[in-house]
Amino acid sequence: MQFVLGLFCGMLVWDLIAGVLTSSPMLMVQNTNFVTKVIFPLEILPIAMVVGTLVHTAIGFVPLLLLIMISQGMISISGLSLFLIFIPIVFYCLGLTWIISALGVFLRDIAAIMPAVITILMFLSAIFFPIAAIPAIWRWVAMLNPAAVLISMARDALVFGQWMNGEVFGIQVGISLLVAMIGYAFFMKVKSAFADVL
Repeated sequence: MQFVLGLFCGMLVWDLIAGVLTSSPMLMVQNTNFVTKVIFPLEILPIAMVVGTLVHTAIGFVPLLLLIMISQGMISISGLSLFLIFIPIVFYCLGLTWIISALGVFLRDIAAIMPAVITILMFLSAIFFPIAAIPAIWRWVAMLNPAAVLISMARDALVFGQWMNGEVFGIQVGISLLVAMIGYAFFMKVKSAFADVL
């Protein structure tokens, strides 16, 4: 039963990431009415999209929590760290959304290749198996994928009652903040050209 719950948890976290990646390429194209209004802060659109996807994901956790309570009798106190684990996830999503939504204005083909990219990333994100199941010699490759690390953390905290590794979490927070800052800087640099292209 724990395998099923772990898979469910992993899929919920992945749905947030996949939802953001799917919606990002056409975000500006689908909101041309905002793009043409000079006074509208376009950088808010990616934030609104990520928040909307996050709310959808949060709703999905309700049945998971009920299943955990039914099967295990209680939710481990380590499950509270899930709130912290979502901090770097959200920053990664924001950074990627700013970058991909800006690129999507100039490179429309990104939307066409994104489903294939999402499928490949899904199988590289340790959703269907724990990172510990990967042979030690190759485990470092999985650890380079932030999605795999954070999905594993979420699953361990909520389903298996294990506290996250503070050092690894701190590294993920730092990298995710860097990704968000780079994404925001890139978006702000190129957004003045959106109206000319659209």
